[in-house]
Amino acid sequence: MNNTKNNVEDMHVMGGGLRSNNPNDCGYLGNLFTDYNIYDEFNIFGDPFIAYQVLHSCITITIVPLDATNTIPLTKEFLKAFEESQGTYEVECCFRSLNTKLFEFC
Repeated sequence: MNNTKNNVEDMHVMGGGLRSNNPNDCGYLGNLFTDYNIYDEFNIFGDPFIAYQVLHSCITITIVPLDATNTIPLTKEFLKAFEESQGTYEVECCFRSLNTKLFEFC
């Protein structure tokens, strides 16, 4: 992790949750849907050691929790606006990472 810290100025992490209302309307629960673990969020649960390393790395971190995914409107209009707003490398990279099949389902 030390080499990474030297090359990374800041980081955005999609993981965790504050007040998740996931697709099954689970209220304040996580998104694992198991009997033994009802609170964890999948991206953090999947590799807790790395999550710990990242969160304690002293790199500036912006966490985008599961809750945020409930407020993003995946409509044709949203995707078109996203496509047209590619003014930075980061936005272009995010847009290119989308599966273009999304346009067919909206």
